[in-house]
Amino acid sequence: MAKNQDALFRQWHMLRLVPRYPRKITVQGVCRQLASAGFEITQRSVQRDLNDLSEVFPLYCDDREKPFGWSWQKDAASFDLPGLSVPEALALAMAEHYLRDLLPNSMIDALQPHFKAARKRLGAEPKPDRSRSWLDKVIAVPATQPLLPPKIDREVQSVVSDALLRERQVRIRYRRRADETPVEYRIHPLALIQRGPMLYLYCRIFDYDDARTLAVNRIASAQLLEEKAEYPDGFSVDQLAEAGVWGFGSGDTIKLEVIFQYGYGEHLYETPLSKDQEIEELADGLLRVTATVADTPQLRWWLLGFGGGVEVSRPRKLRGDIVAVAKELADTYGKDCLSSKEEGKRLSARLKSPKTELPPPESRPVSANEALAIALVENINRENPKPIAEAIELQRLIDECGMTPQQAADAVGRSLAAASNLVSLLQLSKSVQEMLIADEIETGHARALLSLPFAEQERIARLVVKKDYSVRKTEELVVRSRHRTERN
Repeated sequence: MAKNQDALFRQWHMLRLVPRYPRKITVQGVCRQLASAGFEITQRSVQRDLNDLSEVFPLYCDDREKPFGWSWQKDAASFDLPGLSVPEALALAMAEHYLRDLLPNSMIDALQPHFKAARKRLGAEPKPDRSRSWLDKVIAVPATQPLLPPKIDREVQSVVSDALLRERQVRIRYRRRADETPVEYRIHPLALIQRGPMLYLYCRIFDYDDARTLAVNRIASAQLLEEKAEYPDGFSVDQLAEAGVWGFGSGDTIKLEVIFQYGYGEHLYETPLSKDQEIEELADGLLRVTATVADTPQLRWWLLGFGGGVEVSRPRKLRGDIVAVAKELADTYGKDCLSSKEEGKRLSARLKSPKTELPPPESRPVSANEALAIALVENINRENPKPIAEAIELQRLIDECGMTPQQAADAVGRSLAAASNLVSLLQLSKSVQEMLIADEIETGHARALLSLPFAEQERIARLVVKKDYSVRKTEELVVRSRHRTERN
């Protein structure tokens, strides 16, 4: 063992150079690496040091063939000197949690001692008052409906990831969704893709040029082959992802133009669809958005998720696809909502003209919906109604009388944008709504606060009341608050 400081540093470097089994390093390799690090030492001295170190540390010498190779034993504890720092331990812990399915199983096995050391290092940190570690304070959540992941055969995943790492072909038995009996393929693995809870393998089947995307959970068995996997010319995972291949598209792009209703498209200012996205503000709070995007089913699912809050202008084919889905939805749900829609339409037509004279209730039958709608419209049309009260009555016309937002707006003689602006006030915190009802702030102040979290709405609203700020000054405060949040 080391008898002086230079020897200690040299042996420490030697221990860090030795890989974990099954990889190995020769005495000559260690000598070259040490020379590169500035240590002058002979191969004989390296051999002697390794023999001495193996008496203290779990080192293994493979002497089955020359040159002999040295490695850490497979199950040896991770060697830490001077030890993991907290940032290093956090990085390893996060990698173990979030990247497990995207790393080769052989690497996962080799990293287990390091993962264990990371957990031990974080566990040794002093706990804060609430005894919460960093890993208890961060989480990645899906942007879509959460789904449970399918079960994957770990042996299959191990073979597939190892083949991908070593660029080897694989013989698999793949169970297609409609088939009971697995089909045998010889594949060239090209990439692993994590898409939500699903893990996919992008590969060439047999020796065909075009690649396919297979669900790893449907692979019944996998056998590693000796033949080298062949990659297509110019293969790039990043380019394929950008082209939308794993949104299950063909890789084609389109120039998308859509119009968002008020309150639906503002998030695209912060999270644009593409680098060439353009947003044009139209009348009544509408937004026209244009962007070059991948033409995929995922794009259609995203657009349909907005319901009536977005209209596709072009391309015409995409608009036609959305129309076709809308018709299918109408066929599926039309019977259930027809009576409600017809009632709302009839009430809207009857109530939207202030000149319409309704006979007294006692001289004609009045449905419960009609009576409620008449009362709500009368409340809205009374002299100087409070904005929050109007918003509540408009929302009730939609929720309880079966009217669409357009029908409710027509019934009270307002444009759709004006009615939508009123209803949006219900998104304010209760405290700010009370300030608006008490005339402490104006509607313009309240609308400016809508984009902020409740706590920040209330802080700025109190400041507006205290300083008697104008609407323009309030908008400046809101912009400043959002920029401060983004920087943090």
